[in-house]
Amino acid sequence: MFVLLFLAIVSISAHQNDQFVCPGSGSSYLPVTLPASWINGSANCLDQDAQQPDLDIFPMNNDTYILRENKCINYEAPFIYLLFGNNIALLIDSGATVSLVSLPIQQRVEQIILNWCIIHKKQRQDIKLVVAHTHNHLDHVAGDTQFQNQPYTTVVGTSVNE
Repeated sequence: MFVLLFLAIVSISAHQNDQFVCPGSGSSYLPVTLPASWINGSANCLDQDAQQPDLDIFPMNNDTYILRENKCINYEAPFIYLLFGNNIALLIDSGATVSLVSLPIQQRVEQIILNWCIIHKKQRQDIKLVVAHTHNHLDHVAGDTQFQNQPYTTVVGTSVNE
């Protein structure tokens, strides 16, 4: 037993300084510096200016985006993730806001996709959007209605039956 524990510790410590390399690329992930602060709302959320911008958009790199709702629009201020592959974009959660007026999440995501297509010299129809969820609480699925019936978009259900 002691020998197995010793070998495990030696093995782990030998690989501690190894950088992860993307398969087939030969390059390691770039370090990411997250924003020093996100939209924190306001003392008076009824003020229209406090609700702008409606969404923080943080590009981690060319293919990964972190989005966060303004706390004045929804107190939960959930984080939403948009990940791009070669032919598919994956949106993880659709946010806590149903209203197109308060937060047009689908329009914001669509704009990011269109910008990504320009950078990567692709047509919009070349990229399918899949909207999936971490779980089915309202603060993660409320924006689904904005994505339903949109072109090139599939909204994954929130239950096994869907």
